[in-house]
Amino acid sequence: LTANTDFAQVEADDQQVNLTRFSLFFPEQRRFFQERGAIFEVPLGSNERLFHSRRVGLVNGEQVPIYGGGRLVGRVGEWDVGFLDMQAAEHGDLPSENLGVARLRRRFLNEFSYLGGIMTSRFGDDGSYNVLYGTDAVVRLFGQDYLTLNWAQSFDDHEEPSNDQEVTGLMDRTLIRANWQRRGRDGVTYDGNLIRTGETFQPGMGFLRRRDYISGNGSVGYGWRPGVGSALNRYGFSVDGNFFLRNKSPIDDLAESGTFGLSGQLESRGGHRISTSIRRNYEDLNRPFSLSEDTTVPIGSYWFSEGRLSYISPSGDLFRTNASVSGGRFFDGTRLSFSFSPAWSVSRHLRFNGTYQINRIEFDDRSQQFTSHLARVRTELTFTTRTSVSAFLQYNSTGDLVALNIRFRYNPREGHDLYVVWNETFNSNRFSLDPMGPFSQERAVLVKYSHTLTLGL
Repeated sequence: LTANTDFAQVEADDQQVNLTRFSLFFPEQRRFFQERGAIFEVPLGSNERLFHSRRVGLVNGEQVPIYGGGRLVGRVGEWDVGFLDMQAAEHGDLPSENLGVARLRRRFLNEFSYLGGIMTSRFGDDGSYNVLYGTDAVVRLFGQDYLTLNWAQSFDDHEEPSNDQEVTGLMDRTLIRANWQRRGRDGVTYDGNLIRTGETFQPGMGFLRRRDYISGNGSVGYGWRPGVGSALNRYGFSVDGNFFLRNKSPIDDLAESGTFGLSGQLESRGGHRISTSIRRNYEDLNRPFSLSEDTTVPIGSYWFSEGRLSYISPSGDLFRTNASVSGGRFFDGTRLSFSFSPAWSVSRHLRFNGTYQINRIEFDDRSQQFTSHLARVRTELTFTTRTSVSAFLQYNSTGDLVALNIRFRYNPREGHDLYVVWNETFNSNRFSLDPMGPFSQERAVLVKYSHTLTLGL
C-alpha cells in the first residue's frame, strides 16, 4: 500500500536522441513497480507491450502526483496473480485518474508453457475512460520451439469509426499476434511474427509505436562453435526482415515501411565480440517529421541502405568498452553515427561508466544538416555495505541541456532506507536566447526515509 507517493530515490532516465518519427521507449526505474513487475508484462515484440508501468504517474517524462494505491503480487495454487490500482492527481489538462491492472497466468501443458489474461483500466474524473482486456499464451511445442499467441481488445471514449462506417467494427478495436520462435544461439534459429492492430485499438496503459497496421517480421540464423583449439568460441550469421502495411489504404499506398538485413557475429575464447550488419530500408511518409527546428524529412517514399560495425569487450574485465560505428543513406540524405561506452571498475568501492554518441546527418539537396551529441557519465561510490553515493551527469545537444542527479543512500538494514537526492537541469545554450535564458531550468533537493513493515501473514 502507498499514500502520497513520490519516487525521490529514483535515478534519472538516460537521455536519448530520437531519429525516428515514433515515440521513444524508456524502461521502468521505480522500485515500487519493478519488484515482481515481470508478472504484469505482456510483450508484443521489441519494446511494445499491453501494459507499461511508466504510464502510471508519468506524462512526457514529468511526474504526476499520486494520491496513493495498492499492489498485490503473488501465487495462489497454480496461478500467478497480480493486481495494481493507483489514483493519480490532476496534471495540466489531464484530469485526476484511477489506473488499474489485473493479471492472471498459470502453467499448462508443460513447465515451460503458460496461459494468461490481463485487464487494464483508466478512468478520469471528467468521464474519460480506456479499458483493455486480453489473453496470451506461450507454448513450448518441442525442443526450443515456442509458439506465442496474443489477443486483446480496447474500448475508450475517443473511438471514432472510419468515414465509411457508422460504428466501430470488432476488428477495429482488436489486436491479434502470433509468433513462432526457435530459441538459442547454436545451430539453426528462427523467429517469425505476425501482428494486426485495428484503427481504434489503443492500450491506454501500454506502449505501441504504431496503430492500424498489419506487420510481419522474421529471421533465420545459424551459429557454430568450432571446438577445442580454435581461437573462436562461436560465430554465426542471420538474415532478417520486416514489413508494415496500412490496413485501410488504396492498394498502391499500403506499404508503410520495410527492412531487409544481413548480419554476422564473432566471439573469441576470451569473450571479445564483433558484429557487423548491412540493411536495406523502405519508408513511405504520409506526413513530414522533424529532427530539429531547421531539419525536416518531407513527405515521400524512400529507399536507403546502411551498414554497422560494433565491438564488445569481455564483461569480466576491470576496464571494458562497447563501441560501434554506422553509416550510409538516411531517407534522402546521409548519416554517420559513432558510439563509445567505456566502463571501469576501479575497486569494489568505486566504479565509472560512460557513453558518448554522435550523429551527423546531411541532406545536401535541401542544404540541411543535423548533428547531435549525447554524453553520459555515471559514478558509483560504495563506502560500506550500508552507505553509497551515485552521481549521474548527462549532456544532450538536441535539448540544449545538462542534467545532474546525485543520490546518497543509507541502508542500515533491509527495508530501511534514507535518501538525499539532488536533481538539476541546466541550460547549455542559454546565451542564444533572447532574453538570455536562466542558468538552471529546474532544481530539486529531496530527503526521503522509507521503512518497510513485515507482517506475519
